Amino acid sequence: MGRRGRIGWSLLVSIWAGLVGGAAVFEPGLQYVQLYAIGFALVAFPAAYWTISTHKQIFRTAHRPGRVAVFILVIFVVTVALATVFVFLLGNTSPLGIVAQLVAYAVGLAAALYAAYGGGVDYLWNEYT
Repeated sequence: MGRRGRIGWSLLVSIWAGLVGGAAVFEPGLQYVQLYAIGFALVAFPAAYWTISTHKQIFRTAHRPGRVAVFILVIFVVTVALATVFVFLLGNTSPLGIVAQLVAYAVGLAAALYAAYGGGVDYLWNEYT
């Protein structure tokens, strides 16, 4: 796959991750959901591009079912769990609380990218099928 293909896939993954992350965290108000989604997509793009560039075998096994579902579930569960803890500890309107939500999203994104694209799904497929 060429560079344009990797950029395209990374863009799609980052937009999806931005939407999931923007909906998952505890934002200061509903009027900021779009800002969170755009900001999180910008954070997700380099991570997605690096993951897809590093793990080129992804596209040889793209037919395997469950990859997108694993990505969505992992990013949502990890982000919501960490964001909930941070909201209870720091609140959701303080600058530190907002940064903590971004950290929760980054950890959820990293976990989801690894689980879905970095070898988790492929390992489970090879191990149990």
